[in-house]
Amino acid sequence: MNQIKQTSTLCALLLIAVIVSTTRTASAADGITAPAPCPPGWICPAMPILSPATKIGAWYLAYYEKPDHPFGHHWRLYARYQPVGGYFDSGDPLNIRSQFAQMKAAGIDYVILDHANGIGNHKGEIENNVKSIFDTNDLLPADRRLRIAIALGLWTGGSTAPASLAARLKVVQEEADHVWNTYASRPSYLSWQGKPLLVEFGPYDSPVMPKVLRAWNDPRFIVRHMAHRIDISKPLVRQYAPEGLWGAYVMEPQLASPETIAVQPGYDRAHTGLPALPSLARENGARYMRQWLFAIKHRPQNIIIANGWNDFAEETMIAPAVRLATVTNGTPALPWVDSYGTEVPDWYVQITSAYTHLRTGLMANAYYRDEDSTDAYKVTNGKLVMQTALPHGHPVILLPAGTLKALLASAANRAAESVAVDRRLKSEDQKPETTDNQSTTENQTP
Repeated sequence: MNQIKQTSTLCALLLIAVIVSTTRTASAADGITAPAPCPPGWICPAMPILSPATKIGAWYLAYYEKPDHPFGHHWRLYARYQPVGGYFDSGDPLNIRSQFAQMKAAGIDYVILDHANGIGNHKGEIENNVKSIFDTNDLLPADRRLRIAIALGLWTGGSTAPASLAARLKVVQEEADHVWNTYASRPSYLSWQGKPLLVEFGPYDSPVMPKVLRAWNDPRFIVRHMAHRIDISKPLVRQYAPEGLWGAYVMEPQLASPETIAVQPGYDRAHTGLPALPSLARENGARYMRQWLFAIKHRPQNIIIANGWNDFAEETMIAPAVRLATVTNGTPALPWVDSYGTEVPDWYVQITSAYTHLRTGLMANAYYRDEDSTDAYKVTNGKLVMQTALPHGHPVILLPAGTLKALLASAANRAAESVAVDRRLKSEDQKPETTDNQSTTENQTP
């Protein structure tokens, strides 16, 4: 009987282990990459809310110089927010290591370096910064690097005359050759479907784009596209649905694609005095969350944050920043605040990190709610704890309808199964034992 008890206990423990393991890993049969091990205090569903195979990237601007530099006008004239840590030089190795580490911690896998204003622009200063970014990143240990790809500008030059088109195509090819010869074989360069990725920025959403430029390609690369506006009411935009568009102005509803979907927190460059599209209000993170939800529901292979980490001029950035009380141009911007009006510099990093890490699970001490419910929960010691008030200093992350409801039901079922196992063990413990002599006697024939 003791042996039977031990076997019963082992079966119960195995049952509990199976129940626990279903909250941690996905099966290879599901056709997805297994998620990372579940960190302490997290909640990690068996089937992650966002596929672990999903790649997530962000645009990264390389044109920043210190404000007193001849090309420091991007800070002096256009910035209404100041980065936490102060104004930076894009080519400074200390800054590169710091910002890349922040992006890595936020769950970003790669960056697209914006080189779309021409490789020789700013008298070569942007190109020098791009080289410094590659040099610095290449020297990092492999597990601390971000992959890097380059975006070039495919402009029409204001004319569709054949000579102008020929000249434009010549420049485009020369810049692609430069990327191939200078960067494509670097350890950090991003491979996409087996080739280096090259993103081309141009008016792909507009008939002003001549067909010969729209059709430009270079077979050495996988070429993808970034349009002025991602407006799905335009047939020219919808034709890119199979591969997606990588920015730059992400309207709602977004362009659905099985490959790439762009998300963006907002857009505003009216204060710069430069030609500008209508502002896209950030809504203190609500727009950004809606766009993440759209991407999660469509489950693309890749999500790109446009125009990404550090565009302080067009105010699409997510990097930690504080609002400037006085600005050179326009009126001061709105601060990023919690539900109580307190400024939270890393507001958009928190949102980004919560969504990128859905590839593993719900983060410890983060707050979530289903989009179809007002009930907010905090992840505490691996459990969902309902909140009676909104959090200070943290956003409440929106999840697809029914997500938390299903997790709560699953937790309740696990608890019920655990109680049932415990009761079964106690019942077996209370059964009287029989000795070997008693057993032998009972089995004898009179």
